[in-house]
Amino acid sequence: MKFPGLLDVYIKNKEQDAEKAGKESAEKVTLIDGVLKEAGRAIQMLAEDGDLFSSPPPEGSSPNSFIESIARCRAFKNYVENKDGYRALNRSDGSKAKETEVQLFFGLIWHSSHFDVNRETNNGRGPVDFAISFGKKDKSLIELKLASSKSLKKNLENQLAIYGQANDTKFSIFLIVYYEERELRKIEKVLQDLQLKGSEKIILVDARKDNKPSASIATES
Repeated sequence: MKFPGLLDVYIKNKEQDAEKAGKESAEKVTLIDGVLKEAGRAIQMLAEDGDLFSSPPPEGSSPNSFIESIARCRAFKNYVENKDGYRALNRSDGSKAKETEVQLFFGLIWHSSHFDVNRETNNGRGPVDFAISFGKKDKSLIELKLASSKSLKKNLENQLAIYGQANDTKFSIFLIVYYEERELRKIEKVLQDLQLKGSEKIILVDARKDNKPSASIATES
């Protein structure tokens, strides 16, 4: 109110930036549309990939959240590595899915699950990405990380143990997505240093796009 002239300057600046803003908005809409289409394709392909989404635990057996979590993590890994799912993460325009985006795609794996699936559950020591449970006594945790994370080693060393104590479970899984060869080398060194190499609780997902030739190219070569 003291400086009404500032409003005129603000409006003029916005008018000058209108074309740029419109272009950026259009690009974002295109990106979101592509992500949604890929998500729909992912759901369809995963639904056709056997009975993962429909089969209940065998009659007379007890559900096991850890076994179920391992199975779904491996299904996600298979989709990304062998069914072109990497395209949704490591995109043709050079952009790479952020950690929160990867979490959203991973959430598709739990469609029609017989287990209770909770995201960002916080029981006092910070939020864990996914808490999978079947009743109070059967609970497993899944933490999803990008290999590019600067805190990857620290997270692997401490995070899930702390979350496990807060959530009263010793069953936890780390799902790590990498986009480049150098990131793979980084992960392997970290796992070697922490003596975690070969652990079934660590699942690596190869989302590189430079090592996945099409079947036709592979056949011709």
